[in-house]
Amino acid sequence: MLRHFYVTDDLDTISGLKRALTDKGINKKQLHVLSKSEAELSKRRLPAVESILQQDALRCAIIGAGIGTILATTLLIFTYQLQWYQSQVGWMPFIFLAIAAVGFFTWEGGLIGMHRQNQLLKRFNSTLLRGKHVLFVDIKHTQERLLNKLMKGFPLAKEQGRGEQIPLLQKLV
Repeated sequence: MLRHFYVTDDLDTISGLKRALTDKGINKKQLHVLSKSEAELSKRRLPAVESILQQDALRCAIIGAGIGTILATTLLIFTYQLQWYQSQVGWMPFIFLAIAAVGFFTWEGGLIGMHRQNQLLKRFNSTLLRGKHVLFVDIKHTQERLLNKLMKGFPLAKEQGRGEQIPLLQKLV
């Protein structure tokens, strides 16, 4: 899916856009609003960006899993090279330690990421600080023409770029 970003300083514009897009067949799960005014979004029943997606937990957990996998592999290679597996205990404690290392580093990466802003959303910090709101529209390539046509009726919503939706997140939200 392709993600379009639109910025406006008016939540009424976003409400109108939401109505127009859903009337034309775009699922409301394809719409997300990033704003400092969470209460206003809730009051207007606008779909806010999930708080977990505003954090960098997923990306950092994946990085942690990669580090854990490298360390686990290194441990198992050393175990083989130094022939520690030939002791009475065999492979079992080393395999367990390798699995624990992957789990620990994945968990630790996720915890670190929960305290960081999502890398993909950092570019909107200055926009949000100026009191503006960002609408994310996730569309299929076949819906692109429809979106472009609808957006001409909303001149207050300025396009701020495009990007790809993260494939894993398509399944989560």
